Amino acid sequence: RKIEEEQRDRQWKVDELKRKIEEEQKEKQRKIVQKNIQKQRDKERERDKPMDWKDKYLERKIGKMELKKERIGN
Repeated sequence: RKIEEEQRDRQWKVDELKRKIEEEQKEKQRKIVQKNIQKQRDKERERDKPMDWKDKYLERKIGKMELKKERIGN
């Protein structure tokens, strides 16, 4: 009887450790997923952000340079 109790006690401890390890792994996985979602949101926010004047200026300048190249080419 005493041996049975010890075995049950050990089994309970083993099960408890397994449960803890599984929970930690799930938590790590959840954090990784959250991080990836945040990265995706940041990318979308960056893409949707309105351009500041420097970006618009450069875009216009590049556009004008491409127009000149087309004119020279034709």
